[in-house]
Amino acid sequence: MREIFGLDMTYIVIAVSIGFGLIVLSVGFLALLNRIIFKIGLRNIPRRPAQTALIVVGLMLSTLIISSALGTGDTISHSIRNEVVKGLVEIDEILTANQGANLGLTGSSPYFPEERFDTLRAELSDFDAIDGMLPMIAERAPVANPGKQKSVGLMNIAAFDPGNLGVFGPLLAIDGSTANPIALTGADVFLNKTAAEELGAVVGDQLELFLQSGNVTLRVAGIVEGGGVAGDDETTLISLTQAQEIFNKPNQINSIVVSNKGDAESGADLSEEVTEKLRSLLTDNDVAQELKRLLNDPATIAALELRTERLSQGQKDDVLELAELLAADGMDDRLISLMADDQVAAQVLLAVESLDDEARFTGIFERFLRLRILTVQDIKADLLDLSATIASGIMSIFIVFGLFSMMAGVMLIFLIFVMLAAERKPEMGIARAVGMKRRHLIQSFVYEGLAYDLMSALVGALLGIVVGLVLVTIMASIFASDDDGFELVRQYRWQSFVVSYCIGVVLTFITVFFSSYRASRLNIVSAIRDLPETFAASAHEPRLRMVLRALVRPFIYLVRAFKALIQLRIVAFFGNLALVAVRGFPLVWIVDIVWALVRAAMPELGAGWLTVILGVLLAALGLVVTQAAPFAIGTTLTIIGIGLMIRKLFANRGWDARQQGNFTAVVVAAVSLFWLIVGISLDNLFTITLSIVVVAFEAVRQAAMRREATVSDSEDRNVYTFIGLALILYWGVPFDSLDWIVPDLESSIEMFFISGICMVAAAVWVVIYNADLITNALTAVLGRFSKIRPSLKTAIAYPLNSRLRTGLTLAMLALVIFTLIVMSSLTSSFNTVLEDIDSVTGSWDIVATVSYNNPIEDIEADLPELLGAEAGNINAVGGYTTLPIEARQIGAEEQEWKSYTVRGATADYLEATGHGFAITAEDYGDGKEGIWKALREDPTLGVIDSIGVPARGGGGFIIGGPQFKMEGFFIEDDEMPATEIEIREPRSGAVAKVTIIAVLDLVADQFGVIMFDKATLDGISPDPLPLTTYRFRLGEGVDAGVSAESLEAAFLANGLETQVLADELEEDRQANVALNNLLQGFMASGLLVGIAALGVISLRSVVERRQQIGVLRAIGYRRSMVLASFLMESSFIALLGIFLGVGLGTLLAFNLVTFIGEQIPGLRFSMPWFQIGLIVTLAYLFSLLTTFLPARQASRIYPAQALRYE
Repeated sequence: MREIFGLDMTYIVIAVSIGFGLIVLSVGFLALLNRIIFKIGLRNIPRRPAQTALIVVGLMLSTLIISSALGTGDTISHSIRNEVVKGLVEIDEILTANQGANLGLTGSSPYFPEERFDTLRAELSDFDAIDGMLPMIAERAPVANPGKQKSVGLMNIAAFDPGNLGVFGPLLAIDGSTANPIALTGADVFLNKTAAEELGAVVGDQLELFLQSGNVTLRVAGIVEGGGVAGDDETTLISLTQAQEIFNKPNQINSIVVSNKGDAESGADLSEEVTEKLRSLLTDNDVAQELKRLLNDPATIAALELRTERLSQGQKDDVLELAELLAADGMDDRLISLMADDQVAAQVLLAVESLDDEARFTGIFERFLRLRILTVQDIKADLLDLSATIASGIMSIFIVFGLFSMMAGVMLIFLIFVMLAAERKPEMGIARAVGMKRRHLIQSFVYEGLAYDLMSALVGALLGIVVGLVLVTIMASIFASDDDGFELVRQYRWQSFVVSYCIGVVLTFITVFFSSYRASRLNIVSAIRDLPETFAASAHEPRLRMVLRALVRPFIYLVRAFKALIQLRIVAFFGNLALVAVRGFPLVWIVDIVWALVRAAMPELGAGWLTVILGVLLAALGLVVTQAAPFAIGTTLTIIGIGLMIRKLFANRGWDARQQGNFTAVVVAAVSLFWLIVGISLDNLFTITLSIVVVAFEAVRQAAMRREATVSDSEDRNVYTFIGLALILYWGVPFDSLDWIVPDLESSIEMFFISGICMVAAAVWVVIYNADLITNALTAVLGRFSKIRPSLKTAIAYPLNSRLRTGLTLAMLALVIFTLIVMSSLTSSFNTVLEDIDSVTGSWDIVATVSYNNPIEDIEADLPELLGAEAGNINAVGGYTTLPIEARQIGAEEQEWKSYTVRGATADYLEATGHGFAITAEDYGDGKEGIWKALREDPTLGVIDSIGVPARGGGGFIIGGPQFKMEGFFIEDDEMPATEIEIREPRSGAVAKVTIIAVLDLVADQFGVIMFDKATLDGISPDPLPLTTYRFRLGEGVDAGVSAESLEAAFLANGLETQVLADELEEDRQANVALNNLLQGFMASGLLVGIAALGVISLRSVVERRQQIGVLRAIGYRRSMVLASFLMESSFIALLGIFLGVGLGTLLAFNLVTFIGEQIPGLRFSMPWFQIGLIVTLAYLFSLLTTFLPARQASRIYPAQALRYE
């Protein structure tokens, strides 16, 4: 990986290394100043090796996830780079006569005189960055091996001068020997290995090349390895002279390949220099001078500078440099290179167009078309950049989906140190009583935590390498194909190890610090007597002083350093100087100030009113920027703030438990009533049901509380129940429930993470503060069995008395199960869409492509003649031609031409296709039939696929693909306006206007295209456009595979290659399922956190309750009862967390499917019961396995030994 989220890996390594260094140096310096505290902090690590190992395992997960994700990116990036280099070998640039980087309709390019190559070679004789050039002809045509009855419909034909191969050779035969290209004379050709396998050809076989002008007989003179001029796909190598004769192009070529100095990979580093030189030579200097003269005026340069405000940094620099060179005297190579750059030229044309001088714009546009003699495509550099983009996208997916597990890991870290603090509470109380300050306690925990941190991050980073390699191996098997030849080359860069290790250390250290700060706030008397946890009242300095000290803290240490120097205290002088360096570091300084502000505002935040204000402001920000994330977080904070204000109200009014309960019930009922009214007004049964369930729960809760003689902690219980229920209602109702008062907001994958955290937190609050309802139910059901009643009561009592650790464990388990359930349900639901094959394929059964060099003149007339009786199996046939173009929307804010693909379809296709639409414009007929009829009757009307329409959700991960996007409506809308766009043919510059009247269904297999009548496409193309793709609809019960084979045999001369759409769809479905399963497996690593948490709790419970176990054994508890009590306790927590995750995950998945189903016909909610049952069972069994050993240890404690334990 060379970039992560668009940031250069080198800068990331430096940044995380600085953070790591600051932590280690700061802690190390404090340890040198007070070695006693340092030793106190570390002494507990070797005492209990098993506990240390468990802690290290628990802390390593976040690092493991980061390391495995980066390792996956490294391997994918390196593998794709390896394929690029292996495929192109010494080819770094390709020169063609195309306009732009577009390779044309079929992969072939316009021809130009061969003497252009001789001239260019002479001009580059003194340019040492290039070490080879080769003139070529590249075409595609069908080739058959009659003797073996095999054919390749779209064979690549690569022609070159056998005597001029140079650095592009040698050609290696498949037996390892060198193939002599001089053998390429007359009808003799070479096949690359892939082509020979497809044709079943051996040396000496006779082949048939099918062209529109007639058939050509070829003879296989050798079989060579692929790569370079021999190509990666099926390729036939012939001599340049022979190709010029076959294709009737005497003394002409259509491409020149260029090799830069250096080896196959390092040559790409010179691509920028070589491209600039080539562009300066391959442009018409007279046209360039005219362009400079026309563009060199203040208005144009000002318009150019104005456009840079919306460009990326790279484009901005190029456009500003162009503006500067236009204003300068003379013409240099850099100016010519910039004007010949497609992206820069597009910005120039947009700037000129904004000046509203149509005649001037037309003149400049025509000169840009004539500027380039040949187009330079730095193909290897572009593909290497694409490999980095793909790898970064895959890595990002794993990072995003691993956030839940990382969050669970953070909670486990906090839980571990909470439990360590609880274990050492008497010890810490005595230490505080004899004079140790609170900061010393923090330091001792930080020393211990950093030691665990350094070990766990190392283990996590190393294991992440293994996990990453396993992931990419599985991915390779998912997407493996017999004919793609992709080779997975495993790699893990040292930069990835450094980044994952340092981030793991920093993330864990931050969590350790906060948990240490919490642990230090103990009540000395309660700690010494080992009483239930109470925190010491804060006795901090005044808040204003606290903030001011944070602002000037580095200067305070600087003054202390000078004082120490004056007093000749050298150690203190250097110590304070070190503190100046650390605390004065900008990031540390900012964090210190922010922390001081948070501490100063804590009372107001706890009172609720400031939390409400912050929430309202954040929600308002979301509305202003139309982003769902800040709005949702702000609303959540507002609800929490209201709950905290209610708690303050309880405290100020002095209400008893009954009054607090009544008030809480009224507030919960009011919130539920609001959502009930919303549900009724929107006729949404789900919202109505959820509101009634919340009210019913509150009624049961109030009734249970009234039956209790005393209600402890009623303030927190009522407040957090209200917050939890309100948040469950807010996050649990359908996504569009507030559309009537909230404008459309954009969201993306981050909402999945935010919703998961908020829903789990809300449910855990409700459960933890009302767990007695569950325990009472369990006791009522299972208490009848006298043998398990004692064990059951003790098993449930302990978790309820430790709300923090129980709540954290529930949250960890629920969070991970939540993600797995959502992924499983979405996968299962989307599979139901693919079951409706007709909706995806438009009711077509077979798709076929034909050679551009030998198209089918009239397929409907040929079918009866070539297929005979089998032609009756075909009910409909339609064709279209695909052409890459540029597009922009008339009247839209964005007026830059963007790449897209159009398909010009025949009337037969437009009449027979069954593709549906997500949204349509009015006044164009009823249903999909009306839209397709409108396209047949008016060639200026078109439809676009869903990729070309923005989504309020922001879309998913898209790497590459078309750039053009419509404006003015979204894919989620119910209807759209008829929208006029312009399409431009890049070779001729011809422009046509098309009115988009519908958007294809999201599941339609027409991806990234605009479709309209072929007459419109013929009107802007400089060349005749034959049909290159056909679709066939078969009769009921006809075998599509047999029909596909018959079609290929019948149209062998046309190179027709078929694909059964149902088979292709099933392959895609299986690949999607496998990839989703892989992601679920990756996210399931978070289960290790929950299981480890149960193990930590069980282990600590044995130590903490040793005396209680002795008492129980002394009063008659058997070993089996103690064992059963501990297992029931872990089962209670595990099952509660699992069922919370299942319930919440199902709730969110249902809402997602319902929301998306409005745009995708046939999508319905589906629960994969077997998979969910497997997840639940495995999670529970592993939880029991983790807690069995501590439980068994507890059951074997002798009563006398336990009672003497201190």
